[in-house]
Amino acid sequence: MIQDDAPGLLLPENGEDSGGFSDSQDGSLEILNAKEEDSGVRLDVYLASRLGITRSFARRLIDDGNVSLFPEKKAKPALRMGEGSTVRVVLPPPESLDLEPEEVAFGVVYEDEHIIVVDKPSGVVVHPAPGNWHGTLVHGLLYRFRDFGAFNNVLRPGIVHRLDATTSGLMVVAREQKSLESLQEQFRQRTVLKKYLALVHGKIKQPSGRIDLPIGRSSANRLKMA
Repeated sequence: MIQDDAPGLLLPENGEDSGGFSDSQDGSLEILNAKEEDSGVRLDVYLASRLGITRSFARRLIDDGNVSLFPEKKAKPALRMGEGSTVRVVLPPPESLDLEPEEVAFGVVYEDEHIIVVDKPSGVVVHPAPGNWHGTLVHGLLYRFRDFGAFNNVLRPGIVHRLDATTSGLMVVAREQKSLESLQEQFRQRTVLKKYLALVHGKIKQPSGRIDLPIGRSSANRLKMA
């Protein structure tokens, strides 16, 4: 449901979260289903986080009438999300589907004929999306590896997983379609081991430990987890 100052409830719509872009010259349709950790998050913040777009672009989508809720309710940037909320987003078509190589700074820690492991720095968006059509990691890959293979997905060639723009870390990238499909299946089956290094604020008494509690995104600051 979506929450605001007005009374009433919005019921969830049956259907799967599309969870990504449906590349098309006519734009794309996104159906997003909010989870428990999204409860209390502003609609514009939620869209920015889920779709990898800027918050200002998310507000523009809302103001232009490209965002609708289930059941019918006027979308406003400040509306608060609730678990089970269903949001329908119509994304405009990209400026161009012909990606041009651009020099983008990132490290390469491993490469062979099948995959590339890159060290993505903070501040670099992984792939083109509304509000970020240039200067992405994908543009940099096309610039550095001119033999990058042909892929079915024109906006995210070789990309099988993402890191937030503000997050640095290693990413494995497919170099051709067969490797792409193999990696996608491994991530789908959750056979890929992921490790994260995080900064913890406060006085920690124990030198090590395990957190086995629900962790969700802060409703006040989407960059914080609590």
